[in-house]
Formats: sequence, C-alpha cells, structure tokens
Amino acid sequence: MRQKLDYVHYNPVKPGAVDLPEHWHWSSARDYAGGSGPIAVDRDW
Repeated sequence: MRQKLDYVHYNPVKPGAVDLPEHWHWSSARDYAGGSGPIAVDRDW
C-alpha cells in the first residue's frame, strides 16, 4: 500500500510540476507531511 501511495504522490514531481509531493494542491501528501489538504484524508489503513 505504501509503495502505491508513494507512486501517486510522486507523479507530479517526476515531470517537474512541483519540487515536493506536498506542494501539489490536490495531493494527499500534505496530510502525510503533517499538514492538511483541501480534502479530508483517513490515514488509518
């Protein structure tokens, strides 16, 4: 599961759209980095 989550989070980083996954506005990476994004994330998996 973590591998798949990392893959999704790094999709905008690879082509250079952002420097860090949490910089992508709609990414749940913000929630995993200690912040909060525009959509609530349930991290209890």
